[in-house]
Amino acid sequence: MKRNILISILIFFTVFSFAQTTAVNFICNDCKGTSHNLFTELDDGKVIVLVWVMPCATCISPSRSAYDAVQTYSSSHPGRVKFYLADDYVNTSCNTLTTWANNNGMTGATIFSNIAVKPADYGNVGMPKIVVLGGSNHHVYYNEDNGANLSGIKPAIDAALLTSSINDNANLISEYKILTNYSENKATLIYNLSKNTVVNFEVYDITGKKIKSLSFGEQLIGEHEILISLNELASGLSIFKIITDTGFKSIKFLNVY
Repeated sequence: MKRNILISILIFFTVFSFAQTTAVNFICNDCKGTSHNLFTELDDGKVIVLVWVMPCATCISPSRSAYDAVQTYSSSHPGRVKFYLADDYVNTSCNTLTTWANNNGMTGATIFSNIAVKPADYGNVGMPKIVVLGGSNHHVYYNEDNGANLSGIKPAIDAALLTSSINDNANLISEYKILTNYSENKATLIYNLSKNTVVNFEVYDITGKKIKSLSFGEQLIGEHEILISLNELASGLSIFKIITDTGFKSIKFLNVY
């Protein structure tokens, strides 16, 4: 079994690390003088919707659509999804960019006019350029130029939230791991609870689509297991999510069965 687990881990990191597109870190102040470290914010469970503008008239509608998408998470995921607005070539002042954002319905946006926040880090530059970033692996879930494919923003945010764990000291899950046994065609999810709590289990594909859901009611303090048939999972990457009374933890699983 140990050999199967090791093979699973090696395959996961080899396939996923080469398949993914990762964010580029920046450490700088926004236009209000607040310091930001992008990777630290992603590690803390934030999902960042980052929009670059010139600003220009054609930038307004796509930027506002991205802003409005972020606002829809204010109740369900308070403080988790952030909207950042940046000047493309840092030739627009903070005051001008802030006024442009406020006049076009993007009040309260976190605004940057700083060379450290570069659209070229994500390939082609067409205004507005929009990216969605999330997860401790700093994954890019959405990357579009010229305001294209706006319908993909919310699915990208949903997928990013699934892989972005909250650094919550009150979370009741103290251990969370997967053991894979390909000879028996199953995976075992093992977790420890620090106190009694209601537990739900969900499985998602990498696009954020829910493919399985189980409710266990209240479980007692201590170790628990969930057996998962590999036949129930599509080949490729899935996300397992355990939800308790105080939060959740998620873990990626690569099915190569």
